[in-house]
Amino acid sequence: MEGIMGMMPGMGKMKSQMDKAGFDDKVLKQQIALIQSMTKRERANPQILQASRKKRIAQGAGMEVSDLNKLLKMHRQMSDMMKKVGKMGKKGMMRQLGGMFGGKGGMPPGGMPSQAEIEAAQKQMGQMPGGMPGLGGTPLPPGLSGFGKKK
Repeated sequence: MEGIMGMMPGMGKMKSQMDKAGFDDKVLKQQIALIQSMTKRERANPQILQASRKKRIAQGAGMEVSDLNKLLKMHRQMSDMMKKVGKMGKKGMMRQLGGMFGGKGGMPPGGMPSQAEIEAAQKQMGQMPGGMPGLGGTPLPPGLSGFGKKK
């Protein structure tokens, strides 16, 4: 896993963070073994796992029942978190993200811009030199004027 991540652009930083955190491919392989030792019904509904089933799954993966319990706890926590995100919906998520950056939940600092501010911003955008169509910004360097056009 680390080898693949090292080859991907922008993942070098994440790889070093994983090294610092002590992430090991072995743990991932063990979790996969535990999951593959479950029946389809057990995977779909982990609440049905009683002690006897847990013992069978752990033995099938060559692991301890405590390892399976850790995996189930992580699954339960992730499931709860996803349910909260789903209940928040898109607006709630934007508020949460906006709060992280110091704004009023999803709005720029200072609240919603007035209609006059929006119109002024649109005028400024119209006065900017053209670049790639639809993107605005600076023009393309000489020799690349036909870039992006189909032949």
